[in-house]
Amino acid sequence: MIGKYKIITLCGSTKFKDEFLKAQKQLTLEGNIVISVGFFEHADSEFENIITPKIKTMFDDMHKRKIDMSDEVYVINKNGYIGESTKSEIEYAIDIGKTVNYLENPNVGNDMATLKLILPTGKYKDEIMNYKREFIINNDSMDGTSGLRNAKSFEEWHSAILDNLNEETVREGLVPATTYIAISTDDERLIGMIDIRHRLNDYLLNYGGHIGYSVRKSERKKGYATEMLKLALIECRRLGITKVLLTCHKDNTASAKTIIKNGASFENEVQEEVGITQRYWINLN
Repeated sequence: MIGKYKIITLCGSTKFKDEFLKAQKQLTLEGNIVISVGFFEHADSEFENIITPKIKTMFDDMHKRKIDMSDEVYVINKNGYIGESTKSEIEYAIDIGKTVNYLENPNVGNDMATLKLILPTGKYKDEIMNYKREFIINNDSMDGTSGLRNAKSFEEWHSAILDNLNEETVREGLVPATTYIAISTDDERLIGMIDIRHRLNDYLLNYGGHIGYSVRKSERKKGYATEMLKLALIECRRLGITKVLLTCHKDNTASAKTIIKNGASFENEVQEEVGITQRYWINLN
C-alpha cells in the first residue's frame, strides 16, 4: 500500500492488449495504483524485431520486480489462456505471499458444480468486485446485480441492496427486491448473481419481470443459469410470489431456453425501444 492505495500489477499474455487497458482503467477507477507491462509485443507488430531473447529475459525479471512492489497480482487470462511466462509470475507471486486474482476464474472444469443462493456479505467482497471487473472488461451486461456496475464501492452497493429488501426502506424509484449471489458448494467460487423483485411496477410488468440474472463469462454454457433460476423459484415461493414473470430479448435464445426449461409458458411479445421483449409466466401454485 502507498497511503490508502493498493498497488496491483497486471500479468498475462501481451496479445491481450485491449483487456490489459480495460483492466488498468477499471482498477484505477476503483482506487488502485496499477502497474502494467511496458510493451505489448505480441499485439503490436512494430516491436517484433526489437524484442531480442536478451531483452525478453530482462522484461521477465523486471515484471517480477514489479510484483515485489505490489500488494496484489491481477491476471489477464482471457478465454482461460495462461502462458509459461505468466505461470512463472503467478508461482512467484504466490511464493512471496502476494494475492492473485484473475479476469476469468482459472479453476473452471467441464463439470458443473452444485450451487447455493446466499445473500451477499462482506466475506465475498473481493469475489463480488472481481465479478464486476470481469463483466466490465468483457463489455457484458450485468443483469441481476442491482446496480453493481455503477456502485463506487462494495459498501455503497451492499448498503443499497439491504435497503431494497423491505418496502419501508427501498430506494426511490425501485421496488423491493432480494439480490443473491450463486456460489459453488465445493469451493465457494462466485458463479452468478440473481435478483428477485418482490412486486412489479408498470415497467417490470411489461419488460423486466420478477427475476434478472447473470453468469460470469468463464462459467457459461454449463447449465448454471437454469440451476440458478430453479433455486430462485424456490425463493419466490418463500416470498409469497405464486406467479412469476420472466422476460428476455427475442434474440436471446439461450435465455429463452433457460426460462422454458424451468416450466415457463410463453404469453406474448412486446415492442421496446431496443428491440422485442418476450414475456413468459411460471405458475408456482
